[in-house]
Amino acid sequence: MEEEVPGWAPGEFACAPSNLTKVRAISRGAHSLVWLVRMRGVEGNISPYFALKAISKERVAKVGEGKHVLREKKALRALQPHPFIVALHSTFQDSNTLYFLLSLVLGGDLRGVLLRLGRRRQAMPEPHAVFYSGILAMALGHLHERGYAYRDLKPENVLIDSQGYCVLCDFGTAVHMGRAGRAMTVVGTWEYAAPEQLEESGSTMASDWWSFGVVLLECLSGEVPFSSGDANDPIQVGVPLDAGALDTALDVGALEVRRSASEGNPIESLRREMGAGGGGGGGADLGRVLDGCARPSKRAKEDFTSGDSSWEGF
Repeated sequence: MEEEVPGWAPGEFACAPSNLTKVRAISRGAHSLVWLVRMRGVEGNISPYFALKAISKERVAKVGEGKHVLREKKALRALQPHPFIVALHSTFQDSNTLYFLLSLVLGGDLRGVLLRLGRRRQAMPEPHAVFYSGILAMALGHLHERGYAYRDLKPENVLIDSQGYCVLCDFGTAVHMGRAGRAMTVVGTWEYAAPEQLEESGSTMASDWWSFGVVLLECLSGEVPFSSGDANDPIQVGVPLDAGALDTALDVGALEVRRSASEGNPIESLRREMGAGGGGGGGADLGRVLDGCARPSKRAKEDFTSGDSSWEGF
């Protein structure tokens, strides 16, 4: 995959590695490395710091995942702009690597929030769970309005920005299917996948709402309602656990949010539940709820000096 990849064109910024200075590595995946970079020549109120996702052409070609990378680029382009979807500024390539230039989101992810609560043996306050789930509902609603299904919603794919808001990332499994379409490719994560995904009967946009419900329940209870491990486990055979057992663990307010998400138009239901962004209607005031949610520390936001600065493997 060392040749030029068709369609990998510049976006908002005509960019190349020579325009960027690496600061430190942020994360590493099986076939990619994400760098905190500084862009030279950026002026005005635009931050010069970005996240650069570098993907090895050789590695994705070996495992046959080139289409996934192109699918991610296509989805991100189609979904811009949206406040709760990671911003894609540019894509470019050299002989060995494909690059995504993305907005920098340094507040960690929702998995980190849940792990910190778990270490303190604390449950997420219900207003926080409503806040996070409302943002995710708006992001999913935007995908669905554009004809996309996400297909792998889980806490690891939900970043937290500097103000404490959720930002959906990692669109390698997102696929355009239209409102009535069905994707037969088996993707997703066991604990969050809908029964039709596990049964390999195809996923639809409705499958995203199942995953959304699992994430919401994990926020409220600290545990996923399903677990994987052996052939007799419900998640392995696509059989849901007893709903009554889950209901007893959640109070009436949380169940109301879950009920709203299961209605015919879940995005509109949750917008009403949250007061459409704090503008009234009896729902949660987004600004007020945000004051109580986890925000990244000042040190996390400003630590632009340390870390791995090599391009090893790329």
